[in-house]
Amino acid sequence: MADLKTNYKDDVLDTSKNEKRKFRMIQNDDGTVSFDDATEYTQQGDAFGAADINATNAKINEQSQSLVKHSHTWDSITGKPSAFPPSSSDLLNKIYPVGSIYMSINNVSPQAFIGGTWEQIKNRWLVGAGDEYAVGTYGGNAVHSHTQRMIFTANYAGNNGLMYTAGGTTPTDVIYTGETRSVPPYYAVYMWKRIA
Repeated sequence: MADLKTNYKDDVLDTSKNEKRKFRMIQNDDGTVSFDDATEYTQQGDAFGAADINATNAKINEQSQSLVKHSHTWDSITGKPSAFPPSSSDLLNKIYPVGSIYMSINNVSPQAFIGGTWEQIKNRWLVGAGDEYAVGTYGGNAVHSHTQRMIFTANYAGNNGLMYTAGGTTPTDVIYTGETRSVPPYYAVYMWKRIA
């Protein structure tokens, strides 16, 4: 397609005159009237009609199709050109690949608005995987108790301790505490893990 015209000019009215457009009414033979432009110009502008706008739109369409056909982004994993524009599944896999964790204060599964298959994680803390915690493992308890074992000898005598003698009451050797929690300050959110 040829280049579009880029030198259109505006009408410039003669400033020494009235600076208003003037029209002369002409009586036609069939009883109708026509109007003839009687304005005085120092520059007469160009007309912009249907042919011009059609040519402009055709050029825009051609450029848009060329962009879609030839433009691309590079996939950082494969090193090859990827599709442009990327599909919604491509975006999902780049932003939230399988194994990603999604957190929100809204109880709406991300499957509802970005796709994929997700499972909700409930009543769990997240911890960074490493030497002590293998990735994907579960552990810990919500509550716990402590056990303390006391050991007594059969015959212990002294002025500053317990003494057990034959025939006496044997003290218990295990002491339990009640159940307790050790929870740091928290802010609860909904969490999901993408599984497919």
